Amino acid sequence: MEDTVKKVTELIKSNKTIMLIILALIGILMITAGGMFQKSDEDKEKDVFDEKVYIEDLEKRIGEMVSSIKGAGESRVVINIISTTESVYVKENKKSYDSSSEKSKSETEDSVLTMTDSSGNEYALVTKQIMPQIGGVTVVCDGGEDATVKASVINAVCTVLNIGANKVCVIAKAN
Repeated sequence: MEDTVKKVTELIKSNKTIMLIILALIGILMITAGGMFQKSDEDKEKDVFDEKVYIEDLEKRIGEMVSSIKGAGESRVVINIISTTESVYVKENKKSYDSSSEKSKSETEDSVLTMTDSSGNEYALVTKQIMPQIGGVTVVCDGGEDATVKASVINAVCTVLNIGANKVCVIAKAN
């Protein structure tokens, strides 16, 4: 087996035409395989962050958590946000120097780096997304009038959302 591999390697090295054909086949294979992993337009739409869906999902998950606290009972959660989602883009830094005059000058220009997909659509490259900042949370639950339940709910909500207790309001549910 080892002799066969050596013979094939020597044949490829000695004959440049065979080497070019193999490189061309590898290139075609890479291009073809690369197309298999591209996202469809439908998948790209799913990647777009939907703030409303995010907040609704968060409210639902926190409501379920609060309902599982002993004595809290059925609950409803409303989250207020004070900022929107912010995307941080990849920036390209271009520097230019002018040394033709007596004093040398340099200029710096920042621009957002963009990519073009196979369909010709251009989009900016995002490095991270900063989630909306929570302004406050209101929890309405059956056990909201009990001080121990109220303290437990506030503690749980503060821990999950990483916010201060002054941003959480727990109220007893009306009968």
